[in-house]
Amino acid sequence: MSWAGVDLTTIAAVISYGGPLKVQSGDANYAVLQSMISSVSQKMEQYCSRRFQIATYTESRADLRSPLFPVKNPTVQSVSAVSVSYTGRLANLSSIPDFEISPDGNGINVWACLRPGVLVQVTYSGGLYTTTSDVLNNDPALADACNMQVVSLWQRHTMPDRTGTTLNSGETHWNAEYSLLKEVKATLDNRYSRRHAFQ
Repeated sequence: MSWAGVDLTTIAAVISYGGPLKVQSGDANYAVLQSMISSVSQKMEQYCSRRFQIATYTESRADLRSPLFPVKNPTVQSVSAVSVSYTGRLANLSSIPDFEISPDGNGINVWACLRPGVLVQVTYSGGLYTTTSDVLNNDPALADACNMQVVSLWQRHTMPDRTGTTLNSGETHWNAEYSLLKEVKATLDNRYSRRHAFQ
């Protein structure tokens, strides 16, 4: 199944960022580079434990200790429904009208009688961007982090840090496992990561 998120950069931006990558429109490497952009965009989302694409999300939790329901995919754009079940069962959810988006957009304030065992469910539009051009135009730090990671992956793809190749099988061995660069992680941790928000 293909990834349905928003790519955080474009081939043109990667080529501009990384110099001559020897990629021409229509050749096999062009398709490989496009695949790398989607793969890196997905990996960055996974690292941050959130989606970057603006979409509709539904989340439920029964462990609220304050009126704030922190969402997994900020920034909250709008809220279409908030429901509460005082029995803790999904079958007993009923809508409530009294809620508001938190000032920082990272959650929804639920004005209801909350106590242990109360289940709250919210449906909201959240995320940061709808299209790749939105990312490029409005968030150069996020686009550059993706560019940096894609260029690193491309360089790895073209073999500079391999330790050797097994001739019979063609298997390539690398000095280190592929992962996000520390500079990319620092950018994501600084502004986008939700990895520790629900621990």
